[in-house]
Amino acid sequence: MFTVTFPEISVFVGLVYVLNGLYGLARAFGLIPAGPEDHSFQMGIAFQYFCTLVLMILVQVAYLEGGALAPAAPSRACLTLGAHVLPAFLDFKMRSTPDVLPDDYYGLEGTDKTGDIEAEETA
Repeated sequence: MFTVTFPEISVFVGLVYVLNGLYGLARAFGLIPAGPEDHSFQMGIAFQYFCTLVLMILVQVAYLEGGALAPAAPSRACLTLGAHVLPAFLDFKMRSTPDVLPDDYYGLEGTDKTGDIEAEETA
């Protein structure tokens, strides 16, 4: 999916990917403590997406002769967005979701354990 014009740029962006991945794994396994208000991984992912967008999609494609892949840049940006948003979202959910969910966690105070609202209203 990536066009390589300058290998040095690809190596740098790949190093950013690896470092973010290792940091995310360390947070997931509890080696680095992270509370609900710690957004450092999301900032790292934002920097990673910025590097991918600017260096890999815009710069690498811009150096091709005749603008050969210029129309592909918006599609590549959209395709890589999901790969960057999902880890940040899952990290946030991992840190902010309680271990034991209270009965009204999803905003359904009038439900029983099966989630049947009408059964409780008729009783």
